[in-house]
Amino acid sequence: EGYDGEMKKGVAPSPIPHTGLNGKQSFTKLPEGEADIEVPRELTLEEIEAIPAEYKNCAERAHAAGFDGVEIHSSNGFLLDTFLQSSTNHRKDEYGGSPENRFRLVGKVLEAVCEVFPSHRAERM
Repeated sequence: EGYDGEMKKGVAPSPIPHTGLNGKQSFTKLPEGEADIEVPRELTLEEIEAIPAEYKNCAERAHAAGFDGVEIHSSNGFLLDTFLQSSTNHRKDEYGGSPENRFRLVGKVLEAVCEVFPSHRAERM
């Protein structure tokens, strides 16, 4: 049925506004004009802890469909990348702060996916 209100917003480790190189609020162009890019909603701990299982579920579906493996994309501003970057992750819990804490979610995702596609099969990029 979908989400309403705050649950419909984009999510991130921290609710940081997107600004351009000039330091001003970024916007996107729509047919009816420009619109500010919304500030993402901060993920709750419960939501963060559910993410590895979601990746594992996707890996299981890929495996069942006959895929040899999957790629875990964690760069270019996608969700896992935003946890890794100190500029987008201002959390004060076990998923923020030190590099080890910021890597924690990515590590859990890797472990979950490797239960389906073992790491000995991984190709280095």
